[in-house]
Amino acid sequence: ERTLTFNMTDALLSPESFMILTGAGLIDAAATESADGYEKPLYVHTTSQVEVQENNFIIIPNVACWSHSGEMAEGYYHDGADIFVMVLSNGEIVDEPCIPAAGGVYHGTVGNDGKFVPVAEGDKPTHTKIECTNDGKGIAKGSIVLVDYYVKRTTGVKQIEITPDKFGGYFYLEGSTLFRRESDGVDLPAELVIPKVKIQSNFTFTMASTGDPSTFDFVMDAFPDYTKFDGTKQVLAIMQIVEEDEGEEDGASMARRDHCPQAEDVKIDGGVNAQNFDHFKTYGEQGKFGVLQEDGYYKGETYPSDLDSAVNKEIKKN
Repeated sequence: ERTLTFNMTDALLSPESFMILTGAGLIDAAATESADGYEKPLYVHTTSQVEVQENNFIIIPNVACWSHSGEMAEGYYHDGADIFVMVLSNGEIVDEPCIPAAGGVYHGTVGNDGKFVPVAEGDKPTHTKIECTNDGKGIAKGSIVLVDYYVKRTTGVKQIEITPDKFGGYFYLEGSTLFRRESDGVDLPAELVIPKVKIQSNFTFTMASTGDPSTFDFVMDAFPDYTKFDGTKQVLAIMQIVEEDEGEEDGASMARRDHCPQAEDVKIDGGVNAQNFDHFKTYGEQGKFGVLQEDGYYKGETYPSDLDSAVNKEIKKN
């Protein structure tokens, strides 16, 4: 039995495309709710590099979640939300991570003077103040620290879940590519059609340390099935190569034909050609044609009645 396998690369333009290709689940933080009706947020890992403005106290420009007690706004406690503070020197971590003191996480805002103001009941916090003594060694004012923490998001975040029991489905695939003609090296447009294809469950996801966009390499297996326009036989794949022989149609004539494929075989008496009418389009059941205007709209019945008669006559005949 013949088998057909395709090695593909995708640019991963969106979370949705990744979900389709891998069979992963996609969760939108803006739409997730728990069974009892309360919001179910997504917790996003993030880091901030800041300068210490006060001995042993660090202020970060986000509302951090925390797994212990503190003067925090309601809804920011989570037992999985750790906070780590690391002292830097020349961009390198020089000491063990520091865990905030018990009750040493505060939510609030920062005024125009740069001072931290604890959050009042009902107000929305914007910053977090963290007390961290670094096992008694302290963190001096002016030190540069890296803070590792989690923020709660209920909007603007999508989470892709790749699970061991969900796989990509079968797809009807159509794709555009180029086919290089051997005789003259011209690249011809080609359409690849695979009526039934399944992406293999194992795939490679490469992440570049340089920060360059990643691509997604995957393998697809083709299975026999019918195409949309031929239900008489099953195929693994077809490739349609669009080529024009020398002396066939000029550009204007091809444009006219593309706008009205029904008129490919219509022969119009009286020397009507691209110099008279640039584009044609059928109008309903009348079989009439019109001229494509500069604004993109078709203007019908602008030609002589004898031409109209000739066009309709040829259409009926074909």
